[in-house]
Amino acid sequence: MNKNLKNRIADRLVNAFLKNKIISPLPKKLTKKLTDADEFRKLCESKIKDPIIGFKAGGTGIPVMKKLKEKEPFYASIYKRNFLKSGKKVKITPL
Repeated sequence: MNKNLKNRIADRLVNAFLKNKIISPLPKKLTKKLTDADEFRKLCESKIKDPIIGFKAGGTGIPVMKKLKEKEPFYASIYKRNFLKSGKKVKITPL
């Protein structure tokens, strides 16, 4: 996939994240392989300037890792704006 196109999609995704908007699905080329998806995640996270307070691990179960043919779990950053303190309510966007 063209780097320019990948950057434009990343910009659109970051903009939607920052403004709490919903966008159309991403192209399958970006998410089909986990290595490509991880590279795209790093690109998107590098464009977000909010403070990172932690990381969320995914795919940690052994059966899941075998099915995905991965050797280690994947992770994503948790930003301060997405962290809820005890007693807060979660806003759910209707589909």
